[in-house]
Amino acid sequence: MEVDEADGFGPIRTSQTAQTEKKLAVNTTLRHIARICIGFLSLIPILQSTNGETTRDKELLEIILDADGDTFLSVIPSYSDNVRRGRFNLGVNATETLLLRFSQHMGDPSFAKREETHLEVIRFLDSTIGVWLQPSAADVLNKVQFLFKFYSDMIVRKKVRSWRIRYAFSCFMSNYLNKDPWQKAWNTAEVDCSLPSELLPQLGADEDIRVRFKLATLSAKLLSPSNLADKDASTVYLELKAGLSTDLSQFVPILVQAMFGF
Repeated sequence: MEVDEADGFGPIRTSQTAQTEKKLAVNTTLRHIARICIGFLSLIPILQSTNGETTRDKELLEIILDADGDTFLSVIPSYSDNVRRGRFNLGVNATETLLLRFSQHMGDPSFAKREETHLEVIRFLDSTIGVWLQPSAADVLNKVQFLFKFYSDMIVRKKVRSWRIRYAFSCFMSNYLNKDPWQKAWNTAEVDCSLPSELLPQLGADEDIRVRFKLATLSAKLLSPSNLADKDASTVYLELKAGLSTDLSQFVPILVQAMFGF
């Protein structure tokens, strides 16, 4: 709907609105600057190394850990992305420290209610799969399992309103299963929750078509020989089929909304 700003009925701008917009602009700018600087700090040492050894930058990690909440959430995406690309050599202790930092933000109501906070937690878990799957990372794995239980329980109870969070979590589960199809990480789990291979098909009936469309691709990977592990392909297929949405009445309007934004 178009609004005539001169008719006196436009949105009322307050000092709080102006401060919020300014804060968002600053965070966006900082995110772009962080992407350039962190990318430079991660890649240049590798190019200068004779054997292509991954980068260890303790000073950068300390800066990120000491940053306030908004700054932390602005710079951590670029850091996580470079960890995922294998440019930063992130050890078990550093991974655990960052998980504790995330936990502090999740305990703050002003951050716990923000979509961005949860997206960055999930993306960090995704980026560090290779770290917390190591046999020496039992303590870190335990923290990951509790975070997985938190998000999986919220999704099963339909308490996660953001489709982006559900989308990111489904991608995380798929990437984990690609690296651990036997789900050995859950053999010693101290938490009682659904396995990733059990929860992933359930998202095939998600209310948002963008999540369902992604799940159609991710779920198909569960039928690949490398991901089947010791499961029977027919059984897995029936589980995937049972989780698919059968409500066709909402397909067209949701598709239109996803494509055109209305």
